[in-house]
Amino acid sequence: VGTEFLDVPAGFDGTEAWIRGLAEATGRDPEPAIALLRRRTDRARNILRSAMGAGLRLRCATYSMDFDSSAVLPLVRWLHSYLAMFPVEIVTKPWWSDGYREELSGFLASIRSEESLTDALVPRRCDVLFACGQTVRLLTKRGTCSMGVDVQMPSMHRLRFVGRPVLGADGAMRILDEMFERVERDY
Repeated sequence: VGTEFLDVPAGFDGTEAWIRGLAEATGRDPEPAIALLRRRTDRARNILRSAMGAGLRLRCATYSMDFDSSAVLPLVRWLHSYLAMFPVEIVTKPWWSDGYREELSGFLASIRSEESLTDALVPRRCDVLFACGQTVRLLTKRGTCSMGVDVQMPSMHRLRFVGRPVLGADGAMRILDEMFERVERDY
């Protein structure tokens, strides 16, 4: 198993698969890293449970994604499996391989969202937008989306003192934090 076949570590399950694949490829024990990941996963689960109804407010929410990365498919899988979120628009990128497009299309068909693939944002109304910070700011201000998560440059944060990852356990925690912080503020 070579690392060129490892999926991008997006969300908790994707990060665990990435850790296990990397450990297998390098002949290392994945358990110390998995134990660290489980602490993050447990923390997220406990926060959602303790928030009573707030944790349910994003279940089955809609989202759009314009993200220039191969993390799109793993993020789409994670958003669906973890929060039962459904895409209304996912902007495809010309550099994606045919296999990547087919895998994404197949997953979207399995959740009855195959019509969400598009060459550019229309944009359609959604609950959450994952895009560059400027697009997030513009479409949130217009009311096209209720909230946005800045996932790439150009960012709406010019002075960065604290990292804002998208990948790995820290990225999953950051995405959850940004979405639920907005839910708490609005309700």
